[in-house]
Amino acid sequence: MKYCKRCVMPDTRPGILFNEEGICSACQSYDRRKQINWKKRETEFEEICNKYRGMNGEGYDCAIAVSGGKDSHY
Repeated sequence: MKYCKRCVMPDTRPGILFNEEGICSACQSYDRRKQINWKKRETEFEEICNKYRGMNGEGYDCAIAVSGGKDSHY
């Protein structure tokens, strides 16, 4: 059995991959988020939201993020 050198996640987890240093894909993903310009992402998100604000008259503006089928967010 192979384990991540950083977090000791075993290779029995479905879909897990290891790089040449023995670091799992979850740890690699965590490292990549440190390189994201979060302020820029926030600005981009605000621009997207502003594009749709007020489209339904003067009622509520609301975004609900869901995944899965209709039963999982009913």
